[in-house]
Parts: sequence; structure tokens; C-alpha cells
Amino acid sequence: MNKQKLSKQDRWLIRKWEKARQLEDAMDSVRQYYEQLLSKVHQRVKKKYPELSEYTPHRLSDKMTEADYDDSGGCVGFSHPKWCYKWDNWPSGIWLSNISLDELVAEQAPAPNVSIWLSVPKRDDKRIEKLRSGLRSRRSEVGNRRSPRFQEDDENDSGFCLFYDLREERSKLVKMVLQDDGQPLVDCMAKHVERMARLLQGLDHLLC
Repeated sequence: MNKQKLSKQDRWLIRKWEKARQLEDAMDSVRQYYEQLLSKVHQRVKKKYPELSEYTPHRLSDKMTEADYDDSGGCVGFSHPKWCYKWDNWPSGIWLSNISLDELVAEQAPAPNVSIWLSVPKRDDKRIEKLRSGLRSRRSEVGNRRSPRFQEDDENDSGFCLFYDLREERSKLVKMVLQDDGQPLVDCMAKHVERMARLLQGLDHLLC
């Protein structure tokens, strides 16, 4: 797109270009730091559930816009290398979604959530319903005030078998990033993944 005129904001930015570049570099550094925090979540989860040895981050170090929020947003996946996947880089497993820094600080963004996802075409694979059936009797074990939901009328034909919004508000998650080198955030996210991993015990063969 050709921009013919500079706005007042553009002119201000040019006058402050050096400081703006410093701020831009600092934001990149913070994004990378945040991605490292979520990598620590994986290290903690893997100690308790060694089968979750695969870790797949998406968009945590990228600048996001509102248009990106509806397209999975910032997310991380935890999975077993033998679990199936139809789409490259989107394996079956446990996913934390809508958790990029851009989403956490936005005034309006989808709620952070955790899900169990089966990476197969829904209409063509009966394992999704089998997994949902096995999880239905266990979902009360999640112990979340927001009831876990089954997405059975998914317009995108994807395989979300169970998901719930995190009980922690986005502003609280941001505060966790700033406390004790981000350890409260690591603890919080790990607990949600571990809850889902506990529900999967004995059913994980359906993800293979």
C-alpha cells in the first residue's frame, strides 16, 4: 500500500525514531523472554507426564493483530510423538490458546483457554466421539468454576474434544509474568495442562 501523506503520528515517530527503535528492540526481547517462560511450563509438565515430550509454540514471538486472534492466536501444544496429526505443526494433544502477550494486554481478545485436541478431520474419524465419550465422565475432575465444554457443532470441522476458559483473567496473567521472574505464570499454566493430562490417562491411545 502506497502511503502518500505522513500523519501527525508518523511525523512524531520520525522525530523520535531512535527511541522508537530501542522500544521495538525491547519488545522483541520481552516476547522472547515470554516464550522462554512457556518453554519452562513444558519442562515442568514433562517431569510429571513424560509422555508429553513434544512442545509446539505458535506466534508467541510475533506481533499479532486482532485478525490473528480468530486464527488460533498465540498458543502452545504439548503432545506425545506417537500421537496422530493431520496438519503439520498441529499435533494431537493438549493446547493452551490465546495466550500471546498481545492477546493478554488487549482490551478485547478471546479468553485464554486449554483444550484437548485431536488432529484429524472430524467428519472422517470416529475417534473424536470416542475420546469425547471417555472424557465426559471425567470432566468434573477439572475442578474449574467455568464448566469444560465439548465443541460438537464446530463450523471449522476441527477436533476439539474438551476445552475450558482459564479461570484467571488476562490482567492477572500479565501480573504473573511480572512477579518472581514469571514463576507464578509457569505454575499456573502447568497446572492447567496437568489437569488435562490427568483426564487423558487411560484414553491417550485414542490420539494415536
